[in-house]
Amino acid sequence: MVELLAARVPAFATSDWGREILATQRDLPYVVFGSFASFLNGLLSAHRPLDATVEASFQLLNEMGGAADQRVIDLASAGVFEVLTDSPQSIRVARELLYGRGLDLFEQMVQVWGAESGDP
Repeated sequence: MVELLAARVPAFATSDWGREILATQRDLPYVVFGSFASFLNGLLSAHRPLDATVEASFQLLNEMGGAADQRVIDLASAGVFEVLTDSPQSIRVARELLYGRGLDLFEQMVQVWGAESGDP
């Protein structure tokens, strides 16, 4: 999944977050995806929600949420969705761009971990 992330979201792989984590922690997917979640949170607070990198990121997350492999689903949930519940802006954008099982998983994370104003 780490290789797929780097290929599908090249802006992460070439960012300060991505370069460092991919060079030193590539074999630890939860660490890499946690860093990716922080990168994505930063994008959501600084860019338009329909930025191409944001769209590519959520497309990958939607695919991960609908995966047949429970480990991939858990990686999306615990590695990314949990972090995205830290910000009302991230929650709003995630609700707009996630669908199907990905959105269901995200809403479960909002219920458990969501920001105080997690229902913007």
